[in-house]
Amino acid sequence: MTTTEPLSLSALNQAFREILETIDPQDLGWSPFKGVWSVALILEHLCVVESSYFPVFMAVKQGNYRGTLLGRWSWLSHKVGAYLFQTMDASRRTKIKAPTDWQPRSSAQSAQVVLREFWEHTERLESELEGFTPEMLSMVIASPASSLLNYRMDMAIQIILAHRHRHLHQMKDLLVLKSN
Repeated sequence: MTTTEPLSLSALNQAFREILETIDPQDLGWSPFKGVWSVALILEHLCVVESSYFPVFMAVKQGNYRGTLLGRWSWLSHKVGAYLFQTMDASRRTKIKAPTDWQPRSSAQSAQVVLREFWEHTERLESELEGFTPEMLSMVIASPASSLLNYRMDMAIQIILAHRHRHLHQMKDLLVLKSN
């Protein structure tokens, strides 16, 4: 699955499930060296990033989302969305530093807590992504990371899925390192 193919949350979740079922819970916190996120930190990062969109999703669905001035320039928001989507391509090995607000919060949680919170979050994400009308999907929103980054709601969803896909590959790479 590459970002040129349509990404499906259910397919991604199945891939996460298959990988996470093979990992010894003791290994969720393993990192090859300082500065490299463990599987637990990757899962936490996904929860932090994706949940930052939930208030935007709710405002859009309730009809009270107010975009930014920059969001009114559709040509710019289209380019920003396309660029962000492209940077999420799982085949790209360029490391991208997450904004401070999107960094994992802790690494001291037990494996059971990390997994439980990830799957609870995943269920919420699935429900949050339901119920958008075509009009809602064409709305321009500001990124929760920066009001300077604006893109269409449908592109935001694709960016979220591509981001999840990118970190799925990061987890696979970690497991290869762990097994060597």
